[in-house]
Amino acid sequence: MKRLAWTGAALAVLLTSGCGTDNREQIAMATLYHDAPAANQARTPMRPFPEMTGALNEKFPAGTDLGDLKRYVANLSGTCGLGKPLNPGELTCSLVESAAFCVRNSIVITARADAMSKIEHIEAHRLFEGC
Repeated sequence: MKRLAWTGAALAVLLTSGCGTDNREQIAMATLYHDAPAANQARTPMRPFPEMTGALNEKFPAGTDLGDLKRYVANLSGTCGLGKPLNPGELTCSLVESAAFCVRNSIVITARADAMSKIEHIEAHRLFEGC
């Protein structure tokens, strides 16, 4: 009986102690975000985000329906197309990265599309807003 209890305890420890590994989140964060922005970048309200630009163009290559990008943004609690686009054939979306009292960091996504609402190219920028 003691042997059965010990075997059960050992099995429970084994199952919960990391027999599997999932580092996807850490890999994504290390790839997309630098440890600390340069001093002049931290004060820039809107700056290019080339890592996210590349990732989004890979996820939504040219020819992808614009609705796919809209659904992606909506699933991440973001918004698309509020107000008029700055340029015809463009869709602007926004995702909040982090927010605290009076400060918000967002990702602004601008997608150029053709007349058939197919993505041509996506650009991403980081936006810092504070009071």
